[in-house]
Amino acid sequence: MSEARELSKILHAVEEMESKLEALEKQAEEEAARLVEQADRLAAQLRAVAEQLLEQAKQRIEEAVKRELARLEEEFTRREREEAARLQERIEARREEALRTALDMLARVVKG
Repeated sequence: MSEARELSKILHAVEEMESKLEALEKQAEEEAARLVEQADRLAAQLRAVAEQLLEQAKQRIEEAVKRELARLEEEFTRREREEAARLQERIEARREEALRTALDMLARVVKG
């Protein structure tokens, strides 16, 4: 009988260990599922933050491009005005020179 009792104790211990093992496996599965859910939430948060940062960077770049375009347009306009002024001065100088030449020729013809 004592062997039967020992065997019963061993069987009971094995059943208890199996039960504990099943409980640990279930706990591990639940923990794994919780970790996967947490990882999914973190990934979604990271994606949202990354999208927000990308949008901010895009806006900053667009603003910088607009500022640079405005600066270039202003620079172009300034240079265009300066060149127009230089051309106008050259036109006036040549007009005056042509007028002087014409007056000189006229004076020679009159003295003639």
